[in-house]
Amino acid sequence: MQSEVQKTKVAPSSDEYVLDQLCICEEKLLKLMEELEMSGVDVQQLTLQMDAEEVSKITHLFSPSNLPACRVGSIMCCGSLVFFFSLFFLFFL
Repeated sequence: MQSEVQKTKVAPSSDEYVLDQLCICEEKLLKLMEELEMSGVDVQQLTLQMDAEEVSKITHLFSPSNLPACRVGSIMCCGSLVFFFSLFFLFFL
């Protein structure tokens, strides 16, 4: 279903381009949320599940066993330190 009002295309070089793209994304997200709610999907539960999957992927990607050891100055830095800081930035910033 397309919008009833035909919108003009904004040139990518225009100052309004990013704002236009954000408005389009907002419209699509609102439509998706409405469709999900109408179909009986628990959006909060779905969001929690997606968050848990994303955290699982990130923790696996940055787990100490997947990171090489590196030298920082004269101190040997293992992957677990990088893992700790990646989790810190993920959750606290």
